[in-house]
This record gives sequence, C-alpha cells and structure tokens, in this order.
Amino acid sequence: MRERLRFVALPLLLGAVGCATADYTQPIDDFAAATRDAKTALDDLDAQTTEAYRASLEKDLLAGELLARQQDTECQATSTRCRLVVIDRQGEKLGTYPPEPALQRSTVLMTQIDRYAASLKTLLEDDTADEVASHVNAALGSVQDLAGTVATLRGAGTPAPAAIAEFKTPVGAAINWVVGQYVARVKLEGLQRATADANPVIGQAAELFATVAFFSADAAKKQFANDVGAAEDAMRAIPSADALSDYVAASARYDAFLTSAPPDLFGAMRDAHGALADSLQSDEVSFAIAYARIQAFAREAEKLAKILRDLRAIGANEEGSQ
Repeated sequence: MRERLRFVALPLLLGAVGCATADYTQPIDDFAAATRDAKTALDDLDAQTTEAYRASLEKDLLAGELLARQQDTECQATSTRCRLVVIDRQGEKLGTYPPEPALQRSTVLMTQIDRYAASLKTLLEDDTADEVASHVNAALGSVQDLAGTVATLRGAGTPAPAAIAEFKTPVGAAINWVVGQYVARVKLEGLQRATADANPVIGQAAELFATVAFFSADAAKKQFANDVGAAEDAMRAIPSADALSDYVAASARYDAFLTSAPPDLFGAMRDAHGALADSLQSDEVSFAIAYARIQAFAREAEKLAKILRDLRAIGANEEGSQ
C-alpha cells in the first residue's frame, strides 16, 4: 500500500513542477523581449553617437580646426596597423579617425546578456529533456562569455572567471516514467541553474555599464559642446530662422547624447533578473515582485528607445530644411 501511495503522489508533485515552470513562461518571455529591446536601442545609440561625432570631426578637419596625423609607430613598412589620430590646436589627441564606436564595450556586454535571455526563452519551448539541456548550456555559455568580458573590462589584476560546469539532465528512474512531467522538471531545474549562475555576473555587468558606457565619449562631449558654441556664435553674428534652427538642433543633439546615458536601464535589468532568479529558487520573492521589476526594466528600455526616436526626428528635420 505504501508503495502505491508513493507512485500516486509522484505525478501530483511533478504536476506542480510543471505548473511552476509554465507560470514563468510570460515573465521570462518579457525579460527576453526587454533585453532585446535594450540591445536594439543601445546599438542604435552607439551608431548615432558615433556617426554624429564622426561628422563633427570631419567638419572641423576640413575647416582646419583639427588635424589628422598618423598614429605613432604606425603606418610604416613594418607596422601591423595604420590609423589616423585627431589632434586639436593644443596638441591634445582626441582619438582615432574615423572614431571607434563610442559604446562598443557596452554593446558587447548587452549582446552576451541578450543571447543568455534568448536561450532561457527558447528552453521553455523545447519538447525533450536533451533540447532543454542544450539550451541551458547555451545560456551558461553566454554567461561564461559575459564573465570573461567583465573580467577584461575590470582591467589588469582581475582574476579570470572560473569555468562554469555543464548542466546535465536530472537522473532517477522514479521520474522517467512520466515523460511530460520529467521534461517540465528539467526545465525548472535548468532555469534555476542558469539564473543562479548568471545573477552575480549580470550584477557585475550592471556595475560596469555605468562606468564603461561612455568610456570613449569624453572627446565626443567636447566636440558636441563645441558644435553648440559655434551654432550660438553664428546665430548671434547673423540672426536668422536657419541659424536658430541650427542652434536648436546642435543643442538637441548634445542633450540627447547626455541624457541617453542609461544607468537606470542597466540597474533595472539587474533588479529584474535578480527577482526572477530569486523567485525561481525560493518563495521569498514572489512572482508578482519579479514581474513588476521586469516591467520596470521594459519601461527603461522604452525610454531609451524614445530618446533615440526623438534624435532621429531631429536629424530628419535638419535634412528636410536643407
């Protein structure tokens, strides 16, 4: 009789596991979508910022306000690189020309987090335990890459991250006889394992975003500020509708650049993932809290996207007025 009761209870237990996994489909889908939106917006910001900076440098190079020279020790017969460096009238180097992507460090971090989130979403759609394990390990691979990037950005002296062990499907003959529930069990354990390993690394990445997002932007800020000053001088010298429009556009470009540094976005991403991981591990953080933090992350991604839409509109209006 005891043996029979044990086997009756098992499907009920695994059914509860299956329901728990299904409950997280929506928040994980939303976390993956918010991460993808944040990546898209960050890539767009990187492209627009870099192009605006390049155009500003080009204008001053052609006007003779800046000089372009060969990078020291480069462009020789024995060199491995040949890059041009921009120098101002005081002899200060402003970086290479064309400029490196302004946010490339941040975009690398976000790309790896996006791959991780996409793997979480995909494993919930899998039909077999082997497929689930494969996507859990894909997620862990992205976490390993992210940890390596974080260590590199932290600089010399930072120890290399420890290797992340492979995820393997749970063993035990007792659960193998209920195939569907076994797959649900693997999904839950895979989610628990992946989010637990990823959580501290995503936290470290979020800390870095605040310091590396505009690591290459000091020279760009100086150039944008110069553009605003030049536009103001032109407006004062010969006031006109076109001069005013140029002045407004230059200040709007710089304002968009300054206000689009998105520390809230990355903090919200860290908090959303942390709540999701905690709620998968225990009942201390509720599903409602996790979902609310994911929605807050999604709103921050949309804020950045709106800034970029406004910046594109400024550019379109400029082109239309020329």
